[in-house]
Amino acid sequence: MHIILNLVLGTILLFLRAAIIKALWLWFIVAQFAGLAPLSLGTAMGLSLFMSVVISRKYFSMKELQEIKDMDNTELVQNTTSNFFVQIGVLLSTLVVSWVIHSMM
Repeated sequence: MHIILNLVLGTILLFLRAAIIKALWLWFIVAQFAGLAPLSLGTAMGLSLFMSVVISRKYFSMKELQEIKDMDNTELVQNTTSNFFVQIGVLLSTLVVSWVIHSMM
């Protein structure tokens, strides 16, 4: 159950990140550099996946890994869902702040 939830929520986040990258590209890159084309959603997804590979992520200590391993399924689902909503909040906040900056340009 937990793995399926991670896959579904991860896919939703991938699409949202791609849509935001696409918008930011259009607002800030295409607007400033003549001749550059807007990104397609697929290209923005690829860019998002590329960035997730090159940007360092948090590594868990052995203690944290053991705590995760000791969690029951309900705790794992709660952790995953709360983490998902935090990421959604960060992405939407980024979009709003970027839109405000774009509006002032």
